Amino acid sequence: MVGRAMATISRNKFVTKAPKMKTSTEGGINWLKIGVAYRGRFEHPSATGIVSGYGDGYYLSRLRLNVTISPEHYLKFFVEGHDGHSLGYDSPVKPKNFNYTFDLRQAYVEVSTSGNGHGITFRVGRQELSYGAKRLVAAPDWSNTSRTIDAAVISLARPGIKVHVFASSVVQIDPGRFDRQSAGDNFYGSYAVLDKLVPQARIEPNPFWKTLPRVAGERGDYGDSDIFTGGFRFLGKLPGRVDYPIEIARQWGTIASDRLSAFAGSHTVGWTASKSVWKSRISAEFSHASGDTANRDGRRGTFDQLYPSNHINYGIADVVGWRNIHDVRTGFDFKPHKTLQTNVDLHEFFLATVHDGLYSDGGSRLVLNRAATSRHVGSDLDCFFTCDYSKRIGFGAGYAFVFFSEYLKQSVKVRNYSCPYILWNIKFVSRQTASESISASARFSIKQCRTVQLPGHEGNFPNLTERVVMESTTPLIQK
Repeated sequence: MVGRAMATISRNKFVTKAPKMKTSTEGGINWLKIGVAYRGRFEHPSATGIVSGYGDGYYLSRLRLNVTISPEHYLKFFVEGHDGHSLGYDSPVKPKNFNYTFDLRQAYVEVSTSGNGHGITFRVGRQELSYGAKRLVAAPDWSNTSRTIDAAVISLARPGIKVHVFASSVVQIDPGRFDRQSAGDNFYGSYAVLDKLVPQARIEPNPFWKTLPRVAGERGDYGDSDIFTGGFRFLGKLPGRVDYPIEIARQWGTIASDRLSAFAGSHTVGWTASKSVWKSRISAEFSHASGDTANRDGRRGTFDQLYPSNHINYGIADVVGWRNIHDVRTGFDFKPHKTLQTNVDLHEFFLATVHDGLYSDGGSRLVLNRAATSRHVGSDLDCFFTCDYSKRIGFGAGYAFVFFSEYLKQSVKVRNYSCPYILWNIKFVSRQTASESISASARFSIKQCRTVQLPGHEGNFPNLTERVVMESTTPLIQK
């Protein structure tokens, strides 16, 4: 039996005691878990970028290894490393999120006073943060790397309320050396879930504060940036199998000497067919984010999307981000088999204003043409499915086709864009007990897209997320 020694002082003598270890129902120790997850994805975009590049087919592989140690019910240590590579990518400059040697992805300590999902939990270290619909804060899993944050998080859970409060710094991915945070690049905030104030509904207020050092202002000066975001999410159900997720965000602050005033929102309505064998659902959504209407006036109007996962919200082609954009989406989701989820989405993208540019899913500006006569960027048709094939293996495939419209045709030399892909994922979890050696079991989990879960979230320290497409659950090891 593996144990650790505890020394106590009794009448000036040291007495060594062996602590009681957690045991499973079979009589073994369950304080140690080891996880292995591998994902492979082949994709063949018609261009390496929507405004430049050429077609290329390549294979992305990602391996994650983790260890969870829980010596007591209130204490947990979690460490995870990852390794990723690309094969067949011919562009001379590879994205940072394609290739990286084995590096530390997560490492945190968690102390909890809770039971049955109620109480206080404190987690400190490198970890993931994901909230709501992942429009503002998320650990996007589509890329070969996934965003992590060095953070201290306090979680409070009570009947009808869950609150996270955090102070953090975003980890910068660096394929050449150990991933680390950038000085002055800080992120603070809170996210709450209130599920008993309104019947059959949930309210999620979320204030955030993002800081950046030495950024450029519109008139050429430099200074620090302080961006404050205040907003909420409201989602629920109505009679007739209707659901309505709504999200609103307002921003203010300073960028160097410029004043920031921006806003964004997303408004969705969905209807689920009655007694449908395929569990079909039709949805419509309008998302918008403000842009800057004037240049060099000392006022900024472009919404800062913070740290999102846009792949699951604005098309699997990853063409646009939540900045200076209007997105009209219609969707049809159905489940022809209990293990198979299928989605069809059509997006129509328009700029909020041509005085600002088109921004990528990562938030950087791709195109700027203030003389354009049209705001219409294009149409994005997405068809994809995910399959939980077995307890060991899952896979998915999809096809995205983007028809570019007048704004881009007037701005750059561009052609329509397409991207087919196929992926597979396998996960192994082992548990060491006193009566047996390490044995492997596996579980691949794919959360379904655009589901509304009411009244609240499970667990004491959840990732408060709502929509996930082809993303395995986090952490990789679950009880």
